[in-house]
Amino acid sequence: KHIERTKITLHLVSADQDDPLAAYGEVRKEIELFEHNIDKKREIIVLSKADLISSQECETKMQLLARETGREVLSASVEDPSALKKFSHQLSNIFKKR
Repeated sequence: KHIERTKITLHLVSADQDDPLAAYGEVRKEIELFEHNIDKKREIIVLSKADLISSQECETKMQLLARETGREVLSASVEDPSALKKFSHQLSNIFKKR
């Protein structure tokens, strides 16, 4: 029910998923059952646990998700302080622009 009150949705997809697009699709379908207007809301996909894969693989997965979904894709890792700081700044900028 909380999804109905949001203006922006962050979808976290683990970077170590073999098929992050399928993982995103599964969660997206579940959300659509409760929120029929999800297409009207801003969605951002976050490739989490980015430290578990190489930076090249992370970039490839981010590009795939962006291309196939048409959504903005960010990466994050709590194990990498500089990456977490970058992610925090990106989110901050997104919320400032709304």
